[in-house]
Amino acid sequence: FLASLVIENVMGSILLSIFSNSYSMDTGEIVWNNKLIRMLYNFLFLIIVVATTEELTKILPAFFIKEDERKMETTKFDYIIPFLIVGITFSIVEDIKYIIEDSNTGIWRLLTVFIGHPFWAILIGNGYYNYKVREKSNSIYYKIRNEYPSFATKWLSLDDIEYFIKICIMVIAIHGIYDYSLITIPILGIIILVLSFVIFIIYMIKLKNTDIKEDCIKEMRKIFKDLSDEEIKQIVEEKW
Repeated sequence: FLASLVIENVMGSILLSIFSNSYSMDTGEIVWNNKLIRMLYNFLFLIIVVATTEELTKILPAFFIKEDERKMETTKFDYIIPFLIVGITFSIVEDIKYIIEDSNTGIWRLLTVFIGHPFWAILIGNGYYNYKVREKSNSIYYKIRNEYPSFATKWLSLDDIEYFIKICIMVIAIHGIYDYSLITIPILGIIILVLSFVIFIIYMIKLKNTDIKEDCIKEMRKIFKDLSDEEIKQIVEEKW
């Protein structure tokens, strides 16, 4: 959280300097010369600075958790839970900051603590897990190319890291649009909040723990269609 705060302040200052000719200072408050310029600044600040910085720094601690990818019993929750813990912790610390600065804002944010950051963290965690499945599937595929040339005529296209990047961009966009809506059109922000809560509940109900080995086998089935499930399982176990 502290890293996010520092980066936000630095990037915010840089962005504000770009708009230096569009505002003046009055008793420490920014007075914009044009309403549209103010809206543009808020949009860029909340999406490029706030949403991007918070979402990317929020997930960093999860990457330091050591994982033994050789263990075939690793599950989706093994990846998601660390992200969830970081998301909840980040939100709590941020709420404390808002309570100190403005009690009304803090209480409002506390009421929505399990909707924003934790939900976005789960989405990123799920995206990270799917990326690891694809990465592991690619690794196995490349190991068996020379041994099964007749089945390796098609280059494996599993998106890998691009998939995870897309998830991060989606979450950053949702975060930024939500923050911007609360400032410009509060009712729209509330609607997004309610919809997010509904989606969060549905997502958590449908979210199931899966085994990384089984998910890798599913990915391999898309390529080795001529092999039986048992043959694919044997290949995965041998090349894990």
